[in-house]
Amino acid sequence: LGSSTLSYLTKRRALLLGVLGIPSAVAAAQGGPSKIADRWWRIRSTSALAKEAASRDAIRNCLYLYARGIDRRDEEILRAVFWPDAKIEVNDADIPVEEFVQGTMASLRTDWDRVMHFLTNILIQVEGLSAAVETYNYAYHCANKDGKKRDVVIAGRYLDRFESRGDEWRIAKRSVVVDWFRDYPDSGDMAEGPFGMKFQGGRN
Repeated sequence: LGSSTLSYLTKRRALLLGVLGIPSAVAAAQGGPSKIADRWWRIRSTSALAKEAASRDAIRNCLYLYARGIDRRDEEILRAVFWPDAKIEVNDADIPVEEFVQGTMASLRTDWDRVMHFLTNILIQVEGLSAAVETYNYAYHCANKDGKKRDVVIAGRYLDRFESRGDEWRIAKRSVVVDWFRDYPDSGDMAEGPFGMKFQGGRN
């Protein structure tokens, strides 16, 4: 492997360990990052899944609320899915949750006509009052800058550490991973609608 590939893999392992809340020194003492990850993302027994059912439902519901908050421009929902002290890692920067919410809402109002987030594969590993969650996402964006519209599709993953506090599961730490994207030069004409059929869209 080339040096750039090795550097990327090392960074991704460190990111996973950070989301799981496992310091590098602990990982080294217990066999290294790959063995830690192997133990964390393990097959769960039926009895374990049954005991975790309510927690897993609460975590999935929180993820779905995040998508709705973004897509519907609902600031209250978007803020509620994170704990007040949560951090969101984007492009190697840890952003406090309130800064993230305010910045996202401002961008949604000025830069994007429409967005739609789809959450697919959701892996959840519950450990007591915390959980490591990996969620595949596929997001459509209709950009509108300087009167020019274009479609942007982004596919990636949310690497989350959820925490249960007072019988509620919310996101305590999120790292955003972009696996691929497609930036189109134009966008569909909503005034004409698909196949000439006009539909009324909305944010509610």
